[in-house]
Amino acid sequence: MPASAERLNRASAVSILVALGIFSLLSLPFVEYLTDDTFIFLRYARHLAQGLGLAFNPGEPTYGFTSVLWVWLLSPAFKLGISPIGWAKGLAFLLALGAILGFGAWARKRLSPSAAAAAMVAFAVNGWLVRWTAAAMETALVLALITWGLWRTQVEAEEPGRRPLAALIFAVGVLARPEVALLLVLTIGSDVLRGWITRAVAAAVLAGIVLGPWLGYAHATFGHVLPDTAAAKGRLALSGLDLDPLRDIVKALAATSGAELGLMAVGAGTLALRKRGAPARTPASPGAASTSDQSLRLADAIPLLWLIGLPLAYVLAGFDVLSRYVLLLTPVVVLYGFLALQWLVGSSGGVGRAALLGLVGLVLAQNAWLLARVVYPHTHAFSRGVEDCLGGLGRYCAEHTPPGSQVAIADIGAFGYYADRPVLDLAGLVSPAMLPIVNQHPIADIARDLLYAEVARPDYLVDRAPEPERLAGSPGGVFEPLTWCRVEGLGVRAPEPIAYTLYRVHWDRWSGAAAIP
Repeated sequence: MPASAERLNRASAVSILVALGIFSLLSLPFVEYLTDDTFIFLRYARHLAQGLGLAFNPGEPTYGFTSVLWVWLLSPAFKLGISPIGWAKGLAFLLALGAILGFGAWARKRLSPSAAAAAMVAFAVNGWLVRWTAAAMETALVLALITWGLWRTQVEAEEPGRRPLAALIFAVGVLARPEVALLLVLTIGSDVLRGWITRAVAAAVLAGIVLGPWLGYAHATFGHVLPDTAAAKGRLALSGLDLDPLRDIVKALAATSGAELGLMAVGAGTLALRKRGAPARTPASPGAASTSDQSLRLADAIPLLWLIGLPLAYVLAGFDVLSRYVLLLTPVVVLYGFLALQWLVGSSGGVGRAALLGLVGLVLAQNAWLLARVVYPHTHAFSRGVEDCLGGLGRYCAEHTPPGSQVAIADIGAFGYYADRPVLDLAGLVSPAMLPIVNQHPIADIARDLLYAEVARPDYLVDRAPEPERLAGSPGGVFEPLTWCRVEGLGVRAPEPIAYTLYRVHWDRWSGAAAIP
C-alpha cells in the first residue's frame, strides 16, 4: 500500500474513533432518559413475545406504533428474560454508531477526506441524535438505514453494474418508519430517469418482496397500511395548508445544524449567480471521472428531494412535527453544508483546513450548549416523571384495581406497561375509535365531559390537568379521586408542570350531561 494511502486510511480511522467517542461521551448524561412512547413500543413487544400479536390491549390488534421493525427487534428481550429497557437502550446505541459510520461512508463518497472526517464529527455531535438515541426509540434504527442507503445510492451511481441494494435498504427502512417510502420511490425513479429500466424493475421487485408480506398483513389485520399514529398526529387531508410544521422543522434543524443550513443557502445563492455549467473548485465526487455528470446529478437529487419532500409531506398532512422527525433530514443538511463549504473555500491548504476546524468547533459548541442548557434539564426531570408518576400510577392500578379493569388515559405508555390493564387511549393512538372525537375536542374536554361514553365506559380515568383533582367536585360525584402525581413538563415546548389524577368513574351517577359546567 502506498504511504499516502496508508496515511489516508489512518486518518480516516482516527476520525471514526473521534466521532464515535464524542457521541458516546455526550450520551452519558442521558443514560436514564426515557419517554412515554418508549413504553408503548415495549408493551407491544411484550405482547408479541407472549404470542398475543401486535396489540397494545390483548385481543385488540391495533396499528398504534410507528415502527413495526422496532417492535420486532425489542421483542427478543422478553423471550430471553433480560431487561427490556436495557436491551432497547443498548440496541439504539449500537444502531446510532452504525448511523454515524454510514454517514461517514457516504461523506467519503461526496467530500474530500478532510471534509468527510469533519462532517462525520459534526453529525455525531448532533443534539437530537444524542437525545433520541438515549430515549430508545426507533430513530437510530431509521437513521442507520437512511445513511447506509444514501451511501449505496452514490455507489450505484458511480458503478451502474452494482445490484440495486439501495432500494432494498430503503424498503427495510419503510418498516422502520413509513416516511422512508419517499426515499424508496426516489431511488427507483432515478433509475428510470437514467434509462436503467431493468434495474428499476429489479429494485421494485426487491422492495415488494420485503414490504409485500407486511403490507398484506397490516391491511388484513388493521384494515389499512398506515399507522394509526399518522391519523392521530396529522389531519391527512389537503383542506388547507398550515405552515406551522415548516416553521418547526426549520427551528429544529437550526437548533443543531444552523451553520450547515446557512452554508447551504450561501452555496445555493453563489451557484445561482455563477454562469450555468461553470466547473466547481473541487470534484463533486471521487468517482466523478468514472461516471456521467447526469448520473451524479441524479444521485444528488435523491437526498436533496428528500430534504424538500419530507417537510412538504409534513405540511400537507398537518403534522405536529417533533425534533425526532426532523432528525431524519439531518444527514443531508450536514453533508451538503460541508459540501458547500468545500466548494466555496476548498478543503486543503491553510484556509480550507481552518474553515473546516472552525465549522466543526461551532457545531460542537452549539450542540453542547443545546444539550446542557435545554435538553438535559428537561429530559432529566421528565424521565423521573415518566417512571415515578405515570409508571407509579400504573403500578398503583396493578395493585389496587381488579384484573381486566379498563382505564381511560391520554399518555398510555409507562402507565400501560406497568399497570398491565386494558386502556382506552384518549389520544387515539391505540384506540382508533376515539380519533373522530380527538379531532374535534381537546383531550381535557374529552376527559371532563366523558365524551368517550359512546366508545367505551372504562372503570377508571387518569386526567391530565395543570392542577390535581380538578374533577373532584363533579355533579353527582361521578369522579372519585384516588391518587395523583405531578410531572415537571411534557416536553421542551411544554415545560409547565402537569398533574395526573386517577379517578374511579361511577357511571351509575352520570346523567349524560357535561360533568362540569
